[in-house]
Amino acid sequence: MIVLRLKEALPLVISETQSAFLSNITDNILVAFELVHHIQHRTRGGKSYSALKLDMSKAFDRVEWTFLWAVMEKMGFASNWIALIQNCLTSSSLSFSLNGEVTGYVKPSRGLRQGDPLSPYHFLIGSEGLSRLLQHEEAIGNLQGLRLTRRAPSVSHLLFADDSLLFCETTNNSALAIERALNLYHRASDRLIWHHTTSRIYAVKSGFHLAATLDEQQEASASDLNSKWWKSFWHLKLPSKIKIFAWKVIYSAIPIAAALHRRKVIDSVACSTCSNAWESIGHALFTCPHAKSTWKHSDFTMDFRKAQAMHDGDFIFHLSNVHSQPDFELNVCTMWAIWSHRNKVLHGGVLKEGKITTSFAQDYLGKYHASTRQTHTAPAVTSVSPTGAHTSKKQASKDISWQPPTAAGLKLNVDAAVNATSQTLGVGAIVRDHNGLVVAAISKPAQGCFHSDEMEAKALFHSLNWALQQQLQITHIETDSLRVFNALIHTSIDLSCFLDLIIDVCCLLSFFPEATISHVMRNANHVAHGLAKHALELDQDFCWVGEIPYHIFTTVVNDS
Repeated sequence: MIVLRLKEALPLVISETQSAFLSNITDNILVAFELVHHIQHRTRGGKSYSALKLDMSKAFDRVEWTFLWAVMEKMGFASNWIALIQNCLTSSSLSFSLNGEVTGYVKPSRGLRQGDPLSPYHFLIGSEGLSRLLQHEEAIGNLQGLRLTRRAPSVSHLLFADDSLLFCETTNNSALAIERALNLYHRASDRLIWHHTTSRIYAVKSGFHLAATLDEQQEASASDLNSKWWKSFWHLKLPSKIKIFAWKVIYSAIPIAAALHRRKVIDSVACSTCSNAWESIGHALFTCPHAKSTWKHSDFTMDFRKAQAMHDGDFIFHLSNVHSQPDFELNVCTMWAIWSHRNKVLHGGVLKEGKITTSFAQDYLGKYHASTRQTHTAPAVTSVSPTGAHTSKKQASKDISWQPPTAAGLKLNVDAAVNATSQTLGVGAIVRDHNGLVVAAISKPAQGCFHSDEMEAKALFHSLNWALQQQLQITHIETDSLRVFNALIHTSIDLSCFLDLIIDVCCLLSFFPEATISHVMRNANHVAHGLAKHALELDQDFCWVGEIPYHIFTTVVNDS
């Protein structure tokens, strides 16, 4: 009875742009197809239009009841009717089927039940909030919708249950209007527009990092100082296992006797080494006789009373403030050496003198620093063919200049440059043979403002398209963008514009089956970079065939 009465009232309060769960549901689908077709095949007129598809994750489960009741009140529903709806929602309960038996009893505080005949109409009422916000932006002239003809009505959005299609003129005003509407809607309905990762995909890991960041922002300024301290700590020149050990010490996560006894793992809280005192973190690392002897043989003066009372790593913070970075690194390494020796004794090892542990810590850190100083070259970069048929390894070093391709091969170098003021993208590409002679080159300007990775991917796309038109049989391709290179050799699920460009690049690469693509440093890509910068000064494409562009003549000669 309630469903039938609500169904009769819905056409009076629900916009025509919503089609889910109502009659004539296919109308909006046909309209959507026509609008998208119009955008794709529009050839006349100076304006451009965009379509944006939105999706609500677990839409039914995340409807906030308070938001639903507030929208119904604004729509003019009587308070008695709203109270009746409230009673229908709040009286529900959930149980679980486990091994064929119904167990548990949960009272939900939000969400709509699947299968309830009232739920679809409640969802429409909640979605109407977004529709009205978009209508308001359109009414005040901020949002310009799409018209199929000059006299046709403007369409700014179509809603299909948890899916939405937004249409607008491609202008900053329209984009800002949509952003305002979505931001207001997600704050009112307790939803979150996920844009905190480049892939635009929500994951538990990314959600945790966002929650942790927001939590830190709400704390006092001391939290900011703490974040800066941790940032500098993770950049210390120490092995990762030692830094992780120090992190565990600060968060009281190492298995000292006191902690194990508190968890009823062992029966005694006595120190594992001396058996004469309660083993706290401060005792194990500083005031145990072996630990104290180790520190006395070092070059550091310790306040053992303060170290014994260490809480939440405050003494480690103190050491970082009173010592230089090299000395603090040795402090942390010595703590790790003391703890390692304690564990060996616990498992049957021989208790050694403190000066031996001190020497071990100093030698260990010295050898680590020596090994890291010897490693200056960049890691090997894989060169991969689009079909995966050819792979090779080579070093990408800052000192390596451009290298010619193999005999009878053609190498394409690509780069991009940008002028943020004029929002112009410059594309530079050059093809050279095994003798270093220029076969062809291009400087291509393009309008638009892009992220750096998108800019490099767009440059590679335009360069491959140009090489295909020139019928150049490219065998080697080089780019100095590491992310573009990695995206081409590693498949990933990504909803960003960057992936769309990578997909387009892969399609063009299929026309060059013998080509291998490599990542190089900027020193090996100077010529392409010069062509890209020159493109920023041009109004149209400029191509050279069989000759060296004058503005990069010296660079080409030096490469050869």
